[in-house]
Amino acid sequence: ILSDDREQTILHTLHPEFDGASYKGDGANNVGQLSQSTDESTNRNYYSWLSTRPTMQDYDVIVVYTLPEDFVRWDDGLTFTFRSAVSDASQNKLDLQVFDTSGAQVTLSGSSVNLTSTTWRSQHIEFNGSPTWTAGQKMMIRMKLHSKDNNFMQLGEVQLQYVELNQ
Repeated sequence: ILSDDREQTILHTLHPEFDGASYKGDGANNVGQLSQSTDESTNRNYYSWLSTRPTMQDYDVIVVYTLPEDFVRWDDGLTFTFRSAVSDASQNKLDLQVFDTSGAQVTLSGSSVNLTSTTWRSQHIEFNGSPTWTAGQKMMIRMKLHSKDNNFMQLGEVQLQYVELNQ
């Protein structure tokens, strides 16, 4: 990777309610309530998905993010925070998918499915393979929250770290 002294690393943090987010049920097992709240002890906004049903129910929080016109490359990928009622992926969990600027699903490093933690946890992922990242184009992040039996799944901030060229 070539470097240029005009390059700078950008850390862009998305806080719930994510700018430009959409919310979507996939058509089956989507009974529950998606809400937004604040954890005042950590100064963190978050989404919370909760279902009272005895079978796993899910709901998607989808963010379309436009890469800046001066985007050069990813520096350190993506970090997101989450918390669950219990540490049992059969009761509540978070799954993450990323789609590049051509719309293809990206292979992710690190854990990105069946995530649980009863305390706020940050999970870092990087992008593997040969995804297409075109400056000025849109990418998509899909975060699927799962819940059953009153076991909530919460999603906090998402951080994107990339390099852009100073003009």
